[in-house]
Amino acid sequence: MFQSASAQSRTGVYYTSIGFIDEVREGESYTRTFRVSVPVGHSRPGTVKFTLASSDTKALAINPSVITISAWPYKFEVDTFVAETDVTLTAVQDADANDESVDVDITNDDEDSDSSDAYQYDIEDDDDNAATGSIVVTPSGNLSITEGASGNVSVKLGAAPNSTETITPSTRSRLLRFSPSSLDFTTSNWNTAQSITVTANEDDDYRQRG
Repeated sequence: MFQSASAQSRTGVYYTSIGFIDEVREGESYTRTFRVSVPVGHSRPGTVKFTLASSDTKALAINPSVITISAWPYKFEVDTFVAETDVTLTAVQDADANDESVDVDITNDDEDSDSSDAYQYDIEDDDDNAATGSIVVTPSGNLSITEGASGNVSVKLGAAPNSTETITPSTRSRLLRFSPSSLDFTTSNWNTAQSITVTANEDDDYRQRG
């Protein structure tokens, strides 16, 4: 079973197809036949370069993405010039839990052809729908700060969130201040450490507070 489309060109009509994939799962690769045919009534094509472009290469990678066809065998049974080669489509593994939809546009370098064929692949994510990651704090133990002084901790997430997550530090002590008062983590910066400055205010007694 093939997904098919066509593009008009000076040599006739290029019918392109990529072998059908029933279900695209994240982290898996699929090798399928890329087929181009020129139906009866048109002359044998010359050398034509086809480009298969993924709308999101971080979600769906194509190898090879450029295919040059110079040999066009004649298929007597269908009275058609047909060229075939394998392509591999890889649904790229990511850390989020979102399904994705990716378009693949196929164009050629025929100077008289300005149309393109398009296919759509819906990628099913293999992660849980709910983000279950942790908050990673460095240093992981106690942070000792002298009254009137400051110290820094770095914070990042242990897994990508489904949407923007806000981390707000808190304390039971009125003598500690945090700057900034909150940190925002998105699907793109979740694993980049952000810094919080912790300041211990001075007071009038000599007790050590935590």
